[in-house]
Amino acid sequence: MFAGLTNPLPVARYHSLVGSNIPAGLTINANFNGMVMAVRHDADRVCGFQFHPESILTTQGARLLEQTLAWALQKLEQTNVIQPILEKLYQAETLSQQESHLLFSAVVRGEVKPEQLAAALVSMKVRGEQPQEIAGAATALLETPRRSRVQTTCSPISSVPAATAATVSIFPPPAPLWRRPAA
Repeated sequence: MFAGLTNPLPVARYHSLVGSNIPAGLTINANFNGMVMAVRHDADRVCGFQFHPESILTTQGARLLEQTLAWALQKLEQTNVIQPILEKLYQAETLSQQESHLLFSAVVRGEVKPEQLAAALVSMKVRGEQPQEIAGAATALLETPRRSRVQTTCSPISSVPAATAATVSIFPPPAPLWRRPAA
């Protein structure tokens, strides 16, 4: 969402609300002095901001909103690619190596629902996994040994009371934070 935006990125916050007790399924992708300012759920393609991207004080707010919408729509595009592969498995048909690779790449990215994955694996197991399916799965897993989730940090550029507009800067931390996908 924040890719290619000015760093630091001034944003507007008109309240003192912050996120706390963030569930494990959400990724914190912006904070201000340790206070949660933006979260996302990668599998469901849902996000939330605790600042106002639509405000004129958020200098690149329109671009942030455009990129956020593009990010959210990625799920629809990927679902269209994966669904025919799942249907093929449900019909006890063998996948090509490329289809298996696409399916397991989506699994690694967290884009396949647990019930879909279970049905796909059971379908493969019942008829017997084929070498090209195993090869496709293996190449997908080898391409993604770890998953990086870069967290964005916010720093104040001005100090004003919480009841008035505040501007913060968003910038990535010095090193990526490595985290395994939720099971």
